[in-house]
Amino acid sequence: MEIPATASSTGQAIVSAEEQQSTPQPGCFSGALDCAATFLVCSVCRGPLANQPQSVVCAHGHSFDRAREGYVNLLRGKPAGDSKEMLLARRRFLEAGRYRAVSDAVNGMVAGHLARREGSAASVILDVGCGEGYYLRQLAAALPTDDALAPRLVGIDNSRDAIRLAAGSDPTTCLVVADVHELIPLASGSVEVLINIFSPRNPGEFARVIAPGGMLLIVIPQPGHLRLLRSLAPLLGIQEGKEDRLLAEYGNAFEHLSTMPVEYDLVLTGDEVIDLITMSPTFRHIAPESLDALRDLGEAPAGVRVTVLVFRRR
Repeated sequence: MEIPATASSTGQAIVSAEEQQSTPQPGCFSGALDCAATFLVCSVCRGPLANQPQSVVCAHGHSFDRAREGYVNLLRGKPAGDSKEMLLARRRFLEAGRYRAVSDAVNGMVAGHLARREGSAASVILDVGCGEGYYLRQLAAALPTDDALAPRLVGIDNSRDAIRLAAGSDPTTCLVVADVHELIPLASGSVEVLINIFSPRNPGEFARVIAPGGMLLIVIPQPGHLRLLRSLAPLLGIQEGKEDRLLAEYGNAFEHLSTMPVEYDLVLTGDEVIDLITMSPTFRHIAPESLDALRDLGEAPAGVRVTVLVFRRR
């Protein structure tokens, strides 16, 4: 989905279109405020949160910053996650449509589930590990916008830079900085659909926040994902047997409904190869000179081979 370069302009000098996309509109609090008033919980005691002028606070006095960009920071430790350089590379790569088929597959499943579950008391579609917000933006564009009872879109990531970028491009989505390994700071049973795309997982918390009958979508790479590109670039390997381990790990709380492969071939430019590596964990382990050499590859083949695992909360 194209994002207009002026959509989040504040009238100040901005050096690039990417920075325009990531610069939030001042005073845009509505998404975070609505979340805090309905289903967000304290990441310390799990009590409900109430709004204050510059923060959200629980009854026990635990207070968390509410940023002017419209997100809530519920992270208890130091900020972590992907750097801004990694996030901007991901935005360029994804906005070029290179993983659009993955997004389309997820969006179709979510729309079908919501149609079948019309009237569910759960009110949230949650993206755990939402990064800079690409998949949430695509999902928002794919779902009907005229339904006042439609579930609220929520994104969680442990990177403050990621959440800030996401807030700058979509001020209406509720965005939260939090560590999914510790706690998903949403009320139990409040989530109708949880999507998790190439991101960290927490099976216990997934089971707690998803309502009975709710949907869980997990997208993972297959062993052959980007295999040809891996022969040219030092990408980190993919663990064998990941799908079987996930099916076993989630089998008690969830019913496995289906497994959907998404497979297609790409030809990437040298700059796209650099962005693909920069947006991935490989970037933390590769020398700058190796990246420079890859830029001269010209076009490179990259077969996308991923799996969408579909579960239903028992």
